[in-house]
Amino acid sequence: MRSRLVGFIGILWFGGLLLPSTVLAQAGGSISGLVTDTTGGILPGVSVEAASPVLIEGKLSAISDTAGRYTIVQLRPGTYTVTFTLAGFQTLVREGLVLVGDAALQVNAQLPVGQLEQSVTVTGQSPLVDVQQVRGQFVTTRDMMDVLPGANTFAGRALLIPGVANQGMGDGQYWPAAHGNTWRDAQTANDGMRANVIIDDGQWQMGWEMNQAATAELSYELSGAPAEIQGGGVIQNAIPKEGGNRFAGTFFTSLSNESLAASNADATLLKQLGAVNRNAYDYVINPGFGGPILKDKLWFFGAFNRRERKVWQGGSFFTGEGTPEQRAKNGFPAAGTQGYIQEWANSGLMRITHSLSSKHKYRLGFERIGTKYPLVDTDNTRPPESGDRIPQPVGYHTQLRWTSTLTNKLLLEAGLAVQYNKWRREQFEWNAGQKSSYDNLYNSNWSGAFWITGRSPATCALTSTSTRPETTIRSRTRGWASPSA
Repeated sequence: MRSRLVGFIGILWFGGLLLPSTVLAQAGGSISGLVTDTTGGILPGVSVEAASPVLIEGKLSAISDTAGRYTIVQLRPGTYTVTFTLAGFQTLVREGLVLVGDAALQVNAQLPVGQLEQSVTVTGQSPLVDVQQVRGQFVTTRDMMDVLPGANTFAGRALLIPGVANQGMGDGQYWPAAHGNTWRDAQTANDGMRANVIIDDGQWQMGWEMNQAATAELSYELSGAPAEIQGGGVIQNAIPKEGGNRFAGTFFTSLSNESLAASNADATLLKQLGAVNRNAYDYVINPGFGGPILKDKLWFFGAFNRRERKVWQGGSFFTGEGTPEQRAKNGFPAAGTQGYIQEWANSGLMRITHSLSSKHKYRLGFERIGTKYPLVDTDNTRPPESGDRIPQPVGYHTQLRWTSTLTNKLLLEAGLAVQYNKWRREQFEWNAGQKSSYDNLYNSNWSGAFWITGRSPATCALTSTSTRPETTIRSRTRGWASPSA
């Protein structure tokens, strides 16, 4: 059975080598350091264990090498206890070590001479500076997401980073940019694997959207990214929740409407425009729940997200174009009503984490996505009837990640992520003769990587990831017929 598992993982990893490298490879932090005695002499052969409730294995371990160094990689964000043991020396326990994002914590240890039964427990702050990496990284922790105001999206949380600005693609879609880059240089990843695809000759980026109830942390790479990452834009990565050994849930909701908003529009402005932009309503319902199916063996986590918004457009009014049946089908109000843009989206996901043994585990996730824009492309330069509707009848994101700790010095990992969207931008019936856009977006990522730990804190020996977008487009030309033309 073990040989089959290793063989299967090897095939996935080798398959990744045949494809060009384009995206992230490593997802997870690390703890490393030097172990010595109280005189400064190096101590090889020390058993080092990192334990945390966020690990389905309970703990991960390493052995210090001949130089006294150790490294434990692929650690999830959380609070860790690190234990050092060696025959003839007292056991040393370091508690309260907080690991965020992909940080590399340096935890050195000095072991006093004594019996194993004797232990020294040290509780203190985690290292504040990552001295192992030169990457410019910003991490939005779960506490920050829960407490700080602002949109719980990649773009919304990116505004917490100095020097980052969001740039719009249209239809309310925004991507972060920094250091002179544009939104076209940005990349989105879920658990380290790319989850977006560029279409329309770089005019749009589409794909997976973050479900904040199912996200443990958000990390942003601004500079110093590893060589396996293509491009120099902002790299945004969602670190997923896995569940745990106890049942726990979260519930987030927000609501705003006209009665909760203020306006500085005076009589002069209203006389010129007739009406100004204002929020009709905007709400989010986002619950999540997870726990054990089998403790220390099989965990689950599920989440649902419903959001809907409607914004009245200043200076835009319905003209009454189309038959009564056509207008009723599209939910259009009577002529003279102020124009608006509207969207709603539903998504639901289920994630399973299974520890087959102390050395092998996998995580499988499936997310179903549905988005609809009943009315877009409307502003004060044209009537709402000249806009478009965008139904997204099908969308899903599937991801599999397999991790195997083969020895104390060799960790092997394989992954697969598939993103599929049917994107439809349709004209209204009275705009006959104009073309609509039909995109079938298939985006797959195969990745294979292994890490060898030795004299350096963590050496990524080889990694390869491939993105293969396959797009079927019936017509990419969009047009609007003005009823007044």
